Amino acid sequence: MEHYACVVDMLGRAGRFDDAEDFMEHMKVRPNGSVYGALLGACQVHRNIKLGERVAHKLFELEPNNAGNYVMLSNLALDGWSAISRLATDSPSWFRVEAPNALQGFHSALMKGVVIAYLHVVILVQPSWRNLP
Repeated sequence: MEHYACVVDMLGRAGRFDDAEDFMEHMKVRPNGSVYGALLGACQVHRNIKLGERVAHKLFELEPNNAGNYVMLSNLALDGWSAISRLATDSPSWFRVEAPNALQGFHSALMKGVVIAYLHVVILVQPSWRNLP
């Protein structure tokens, strides 16, 4: 699967997004998170927010507990925060992803006209802490 991800990465970084998507559609195996992650990384390089949002949604389906995917989407561009806010579950500026033994959350704030993003990671040692708001 790594070789598929490398091909998608090369095509995407060359700006050949249509070719990268076509390659993914015709793979003999179903693309995994690495392949979609490579395309999302290329979207970040070229600031292709529209495709990046679509790819990120697929990544969130495949790997809902992978906080890195949310960070990659947020790094696309400041305009990408509109995409992230649509994914928020608790409020427009805060959402969380639950993973085994960890709680990862994202918060954005507008300071002096610039969106500031924070990544919160709390290691949950006590089982009772899993119910934290």
